[in-house]
Amino acid sequence: MSGGSTRPALRDAKRHVVKESLWHAALELFDSQGYSRTTVEEIAAKAGISRRTFFRYFASKDEIVIFATDAYVDLIVQAIRRSARERRPVDIVRAAVMGVAEFVVAQPTARRSMQIADEHLEVKAAQLSRLHRIEGRVAAEFRRTLGLRDPHHPRATALAATTLMLVDVTLRTWYRDGGVPLERIVDTLLEAVRLLGADKPREIRRLRPMRARTERSRSRAL
Repeated sequence: MSGGSTRPALRDAKRHVVKESLWHAALELFDSQGYSRTTVEEIAAKAGISRRTFFRYFASKDEIVIFATDAYVDLIVQAIRRSARERRPVDIVRAAVMGVAEFVVAQPTARRSMQIADEHLEVKAAQLSRLHRIEGRVAAEFRRTLGLRDPHHPRATALAATTLMLVDVTLRTWYRDGGVPLERIVDTLLEAVRLLGADKPREIRRLRPMRARTERSRSRAL
């Protein structure tokens, strides 16, 4: 019994190792010769596998760039569970977004991956499609945490969609405005979401890198 249950786990672990190897090989090639010029054959060769084997793990070159997106759902679910005591949905959403964002920006390949997604619409489309597919699992965790019995409860669905949207916007803002602390980005976005119900939303200051603010402060002091 235990031997039978161990085999699928080993297969999954091996599959993950191969996918990670392909991902690193692809990013190295993208960095050295550009995304458009890199072929599936070259990625497979660099990872030490055949073209045919490549397609057992990824459907296309675009899917490799968003490989790390698969880790988002686990990080979000973990953050929701850790924040369950908070009970305020906004606090749970914030913890989930921060958890994913901190993990992603800590990766040495994060900026390169975002650059590719930013420059190639097909990659961005694949990324958004992947986020949409993991929405169900995030919604299920919100239902469990908030004690919602309806498997299609709109509140859980809305919280899941909002969380994934904020993850995407947070990372794009970080990539575009490098230097702005993640915490400030997330809090500014959450404030914008809260103001959706206000009669007359007050102006939200544009985020600026800390470096630029520090230089202005120094110039005033001089």
